[in-house]
Amino acid sequence: MDLDSIRLFVFAAQLPMDPQSGRMILMGAIFSCCDPILSVAASLSFRDPFYVPLGEEKIADEIRKEFSGPYKSDHIALVRYIDFTFLWRQVLKNVFL
Repeated sequence: MDLDSIRLFVFAAQLPMDPQSGRMILMGAIFSCCDPILSVAASLSFRDPFYVPLGEEKIADEIRKEFSGPYKSDHIALVRYIDFTFLWRQVLKNVFL
């Protein structure tokens, strides 16, 4: 590990969040994928973002699987859901304005 990498991780450790989230955000910046990484990092600080109505767990699981696609990842499902809602809001904005 070179000195620049060490400096980056020391900086991540000083961020006002847990070190894993700080490191994840730095790596997201390095790999140019800040938007999805910031969404995932923010979601890790809270409870499960997917609302599951009582008695409808099977339907909620199907919807979650649909968003995660072949990856079977809650993080990917979350990022795709955020992208979906953002695009849907843009469509509604263009239709009704």
